[in-house]
Amino acid sequence: MNHMDERYLLPTSMIDSHHKRIVEYAKDHIRHVEEDPIEKTVKLYYALRDEIWYDPYYTFNLPEHYRTSHVHKRGRGICFS
Repeated sequence: MNHMDERYLLPTSMIDSHHKRIVEYAKDHIRHVEEDPIEKTVKLYYALRDEIWYDPYYTFNLPEHYRTSHVHKRGRGICFS
């Protein structure tokens, strides 16, 4: 397997992957998965796809409304990539 640059895994101002709630969510969804990083990624992808409502009509008028922890708390969000 190719080595991934660890910088791509660091939190950012919008992707606060170090937030306690986000860490607990991820751990909860992959606790029964072996060490395979691809399997973990797919498991998390499906959890987010199925549990977070994609809602383009929800009011996102502050930058922090786009933050991962805020989207998780509200259970809805929109993705701009």
